[in-house]
Amino acid sequence: MNFLRRLELSCGGVTAVLGLLILLILILEGQQDAQLLEREFPLYQTILVGSLFYVLPSSFVFIGSYLHAVKQNLGGQIVLIAASLWNVIVFLLLLVPLVWAAASLWPLLSILLTVFAISTSAISVVVQVRRVR
Repeated sequence: MNFLRRLELSCGGVTAVLGLLILLILILEGQQDAQLLEREFPLYQTILVGSLFYVLPSSFVFIGSYLHAVKQNLGGQIVLIAASLWNVIVFLLLLVPLVWAAASLWPLLSILLTVFAISTSAISVVVQVRRVR
């Protein structure tokens, strides 16, 4: 496995870890806010929404990068690019709440997640172009 394939797999792994970190931060901050407001925290709803928006797409980025980099499967690149596109769409849809939550760590991690997802896709395209040559 060459340097670009390792880099693709590493960026995919970082993307998956960032997705999990965002979910954990959403849970922790939500619990703190609910405690301050003396209300119940909707744990299951937060896990469901966080998983759909962050954990699942970032996991698919990692799975796609693994299939493309290690198994050299073109289907992995398709999964990777589709999941990266989903991450970009989620980022753009949540841009206003991200700006309002500027005092939190969540917006920074969301930006990093999107950057790493795009980077992983770009590296996979470079790997594919070099392979064709």
